[in-house]
Amino acid sequence: NELTSLPSSSEAESVSEYIFKRAAQEAAQTASNEVTSIAAYEESIKQLELQGGAYEPALSQELLSLANVYQTQNDHIKALEYLNQALHINRVNSGLFNLEQERIIESKISSHIALGEINDADVQQQYLFYLKRKAFGDDSIELIPALNRYAEWNIYAFDSRLVTNPMFGITSSSNTFPV
Repeated sequence: NELTSLPSSSEAESVSEYIFKRAAQEAAQTASNEVTSIAAYEESIKQLELQGGAYEPALSQELLSLANVYQTQNDHIKALEYLNQALHINRVNSGLFNLEQERIIESKISSHIALGEINDADVQQQYLFYLKRKAFGDDSIELIPALNRYAEWNIYAFDSRLVTNPMFGITSSSNTFPV
């Protein structure tokens, strides 16, 4: 399978040249696919709004998917716009404290972290933990994974604030939170 994609021309080409060309072709194809995906999601969103109105429940998932495409392009500001819209529609349709919004909130956290907005990510983490507490109750064993994740987040956020605070004389870190 991989051997069939090797160059078969009469002109010799170094392996590094071949690999570089192949990587460039794949990157161009990926970028083209993302542009096509954006256009397809935007059209789907427009159709859903026309058919079901501004609060059509299916819009939330489409907006989340579109935001995820923008995240892969590192356009986190645009992603957050769509995530906020998806969250609003989700809450209108499913209530303020539904767990369906978990994926949207996690995506918002990822974008805030990518933008270096630790305080905004922290607000979202707190809200996510609050949702889980409301859903499961403070004494439920189902809350343990959420407690663990929230504890990991707090350690990460504390370390990030230390690293970015010039008072401590530290200016960089390899500290990353697994979102």
